[in-house]
Amino acid sequence: MRTKIALYLILFSSPLILNAQSDCGFPIIEINKASDFSSYFSNQESCDTINYPIRINNVADLRPLNFIKKLTHELSIEITNIDLEELVGLDSLEEATTISISGFRGSVKTINAFKSLKKLDRLIISSLASLTHIEPIPGIDTLVAFESWSNSSLKTLDFLPNLKQCKFFDIAFNDNLESIGLDKNLSNVTQFEISRCPKIEELYLPKDSESMNSVLFSNLENLRTIHINENDTKDISSFFIRFLPKLESFEGLDSLEKVKFYFAFIGCDKLSSIGDFPKLDTVSLLGLIDNDRLEDLSGLENLSYISDTLYITENSALSDCNIESFCSFVDRKIEAAVIFDNKSGCATAEELINSCISTNVDDELNINDVSVYPNPVVDILQVDIPINFIGEKYSIVDISGRVRKSNLLENGLNDINLTGLNKGVYFIKIKYLIYKVFKN
Repeated sequence: MRTKIALYLILFSSPLILNAQSDCGFPIIEINKASDFSSYFSNQESCDTINYPIRINNVADLRPLNFIKKLTHELSIEITNIDLEELVGLDSLEEATTISISGFRGSVKTINAFKSLKKLDRLIISSLASLTHIEPIPGIDTLVAFESWSNSSLKTLDFLPNLKQCKFFDIAFNDNLESIGLDKNLSNVTQFEISRCPKIEELYLPKDSESMNSVLFSNLENLRTIHINENDTKDISSFFIRFLPKLESFEGLDSLEKVKFYFAFIGCDKLSSIGDFPKLDTVSLLGLIDNDRLEDLSGLENLSYISDTLYITENSALSDCNIESFCSFVDRKIEAAVIFDNKSGCATAEELINSCISTNVDDELNINDVSVYPNPVVDILQVDIPINFIGEKYSIVDISGRVRKSNLLENGLNDINLTGLNKGVYFIKIKYLIYKVFKN
């Protein structure tokens, strides 16, 4: 009987002790003023692990939480409608999942916290307009994701010296950021995105990462140099170089073999060559758009296959697009080839295919062997073909690239009825040949 009474007392008369060991907090922890610390954490200083999310609003002194060593859920710190001098505390914290520090019409000037932090999955610092300095957190070596958004006064990110385990790295809208200071250590990153940081003049593409999810450099108006030494990347899902008006050259992705989705250079005003890609074999969507000085595509000569879409537009100095994989794509999917406003020779899909014909077609399959008449045409278009073209497919394509009619050429002389098509410009595609037809 005495044993049962003792057991009852242990189980039911000491809830605070059990709570401290198992729950360590409340299902919702929200700190809005300094006195809230004692409300939530009284009698729990012996508990070094918190198993619930913590949300802190407009409180910069976090030293009352110095007893915490581990957070198993997100820590969110928000600064709203107030400017604070320094964020301090949580100096015993060693392990956390996600820490988010953000502002909404408010900010903090200095972050001097988390001095013992060693293990962290994700760190987000955003919308802190007055933030100028973050004290180094040298112990972190497990960070998987890092984001810095809209911290307009921050000049460097060198407070994280070791990012060798980082997979996701995203920096944007940091108006005064002068250097990343971290990129040489990003050896395992899979998503590397830098955009709208106008003071950055040079970047290092992370090295030794064989497979990357995406690379995006966008709206970096003073970026002059991208260092890509020793990069071993073979596969990239998306590769975007966009609106870098001072970038003059691009070299170094010598190991790249496959781009799963987008491969694009857009709005690079001073770029004359996109560089050399000797091993690049396959691209899904290739885009070369609005690069005023681009005139050399020889670095893509080894590209074997484009699967989905080809954009070559508004490159005013580009006159030679005669790349075998380009020719093959236009022959296979002319409706997905968007080509216009380049220099003469590469100004339209028709010019590209005629350039391909002039260098790649056998004499017996000359463009003059096929006759298309009358042109302009009212209803019936006649197509006269040599015997070795009988059985080939033809397509009538409108100016937008949409196929309006297609069938097989079954005779030497074929009548194609265009009744029902509106007046305008059309293209008839037969194998690798394209003819422009005007319908009245």
